[in-house]
Amino acid sequence: INSSHAHKKIRNETGIAVANRVRKMATTLTALESQSPPPLLNVSELAAFLKVKPRTIYEMVAQNRIPYRKPPGSNILRFDLDEIIAWTKARNNK
Repeated sequence: INSSHAHKKIRNETGIAVANRVRKMATTLTALESQSPPPLLNVSELAAFLKVKPRTIYEMVAQNRIPYRKPPGSNILRFDLDEIIAWTKARNNK
């Protein structure tokens, strides 16, 4: 094998190895993306999900009857969908 042919073969093998690594990384990234945290809903979205008025959600938050999140130093309310689903199931089992 002449040196030119050997270099092409090495480049080709390296290219295949890189392509395989990129494919593997893409698969890993897709898997990680599918494990992303559950969505956080705002008051309107949660009200629609629970089929109640937004005012009901605000009342439940004020009475600490529903799980919610409030970033420090803000008045923004967010609701973790998985927590809400677990909360509704727990309420239905009482």
